[in-house]
Amino acid sequence: MNRTKPIKFKNRNRVPAWIRSVIAGSLMIALVGTLLPETFAQESGPNSGRDNRDPGPRDRRNNLEIRTIDGRNNNVENPEWGSMDSQLLRKARPDYENGSWTPSGYNRPNVRDISNTVAAQKNPIFNEKSASDFIWQWGQFIDHDIT
Repeated sequence: MNRTKPIKFKNRNRVPAWIRSVIAGSLMIALVGTLLPETFAQESGPNSGRDNRDPGPRDRRNNLEIRTIDGRNNNVENPEWGSMDSQLLRKARPDYENGSWTPSGYNRPNVRDISNTVAAQKNPIFNEKSASDFIWQWGQFIDHDIT
């Protein structure tokens, strides 16, 4: 039987930073997996198609006051719409160029080329307040989290 040898350090009191990072990341994953079992634990086996999710707050409160982490209760009339593991319905038939395979508009200009042409600049444009692109990216993150 092959046994892996433990890592030996010259100074046992000092653990390398990369090992501390791996341990910290593993602990975070374990903690989040424990706190959010619906999200991280996927059921498998013969009964995996069964809906075992907790019915959620709509049974305990009136008017669907609380939204759940898996997307339930976002729609008053159809609380399961948009929830985790639900099918998205298509309202219009797909429009293919040849009727079955080629997407329509395949012969149009590449969107990346259009974007690069429109947004082309000869020199970098610096922000007056020395702010980087992370400012607007952070704003997008917050905006999308709120809405």
